[in-house]
Amino acid sequence: MEDMSVEEFLSKCKKLIEKEEYSLVSRKENEKDPYKSLIHLGWLVEDFIQFLLDELFPRDYFRGPSNEKDKNYPAGIIYEFKKKINEDNYYIKLKLKIINPNKVIIFFHLDH
Repeated sequence: MEDMSVEEFLSKCKKLIEKEEYSLVSRKENEKDPYKSLIHLGWLVEDFIQFLLDELFPRDYFRGPSNEKDKNYPAGIIYEFKKKINEDNYYIKLKLKIINPNKVIIFFHLDH
């Protein structure tokens, strides 16, 4: 998959998310559990997904593109974002899988 601009990447991710072609996942570290962050915000998964679609913009870009480094996870192109929600900063990582590019993997947690 060739490099794409953050605008192109985010647009592609949002189109897939709108089609419900995504997975919200967590790494092993407990403090990075996306569901704890959703509870902290008082949100359901659906609230978070709508927030991504409506409120995540290229200006929230933090870094990327990069490739998945952990061999335990599927290969993919990764862009990372940081976003202030209420009074807290959150880390959002979106990964387009290379093997099946019709899926977005979403990592989300408080930015420590």
